[in-house]
Amino acid sequence: MDRAQAEYLQQLVTHPGWLLFKEYARKEWGPQGYGRKMKAAIAGAKSLEDATQSVKAVDVASDEINALMSWPDDQVKHAQPAKTPEFSLQRGGA
Repeated sequence: MDRAQAEYLQQLVTHPGWLLFKEYARKEWGPQGYGRKMKAAIAGAKSLEDATQSVKAVDVASDEINALMSWPDDQVKHAQPAKTPEFSLQRGGA
């Protein structure tokens, strides 16, 4: 990733619009939203096989959405230079 891309992503993850979008995604796909979607998938199933497929679909969607939502933050973390320990060549005190 080049410097410009890293800067754009840094700006994205702190932008008020992105933070608002993340909050919406958390409400829809966070623990409570996920639970609501699972209940709806099970309630709408006509058979055990339908329920299994519906639950799997919700689970896959949740995993993919969470991966997309964390991508910018992950990229920003990886773009930052690794901190190297500082060594001193001096021996002893004083």
